[in-house]
Amino acid sequence: MDSYVFEDALTGSTVTCSYPGLDARLRGEAENGNASKQCESLFFPGCSLLNYGLPLVQSVYDLLREAGQVKGISLLCCGMILRYEPDGKTVRTTYERQFCDHVAASGVKRIVAACPNCVSALRAMLLADELTAGVEVVALPQVLVGLGYRIDADAARRMLRAQARAGSSPLPTEAGGSPSSSSAEFEAELPSLFSVHDSC
Repeated sequence: MDSYVFEDALTGSTVTCSYPGLDARLRGEAENGNASKQCESLFFPGCSLLNYGLPLVQSVYDLLREAGQVKGISLLCCGMILRYEPDGKTVRTTYERQFCDHVAASGVKRIVAACPNCVSALRAMLLADELTAGVEVVALPQVLVGLGYRIDADAARRMLRAQARAGSSPLPTEAGGSPSSSSAEFEAELPSLFSVHDSC
């Protein structure tokens, strides 16, 4: 079992996760002495990627940080799931207020989000608050294409076939059918990610 340690830029907490199994341990900001530090840009992997691809979260975060695209990470939820909870509207309103307070206190100007639903939820939430209305939320595929990254289509097909044979749920092989309107930004960059590129 591998351990991954992240310093959450929005909460000041240290989060240690084991994988597989996602056993998470939290050390709060009071214990760390890490009350909100300034972080102009951060990676926001979202709940799905955290739960199903923790090693990928670490790899993407390292890549984005080394490329100067982000300075920190947040493992918080975008809050979209709260709408399905009892008293969801009230709970989500409170959560969004606290989230926006953390973003403003941390000085965040840009968020790179890995999930189409997170992009949509974050944009709506941040735009509705005068302190965070100017925060840019960018879809991860756009950033990867901008950095010159491409996916080997044949290798991706082989991996998907291997996952299907092993009984895993493979990722969709074609864009479409996503529940979020912001998925168009993700889908728009897929042809670019799969195109031939000499530098990769």
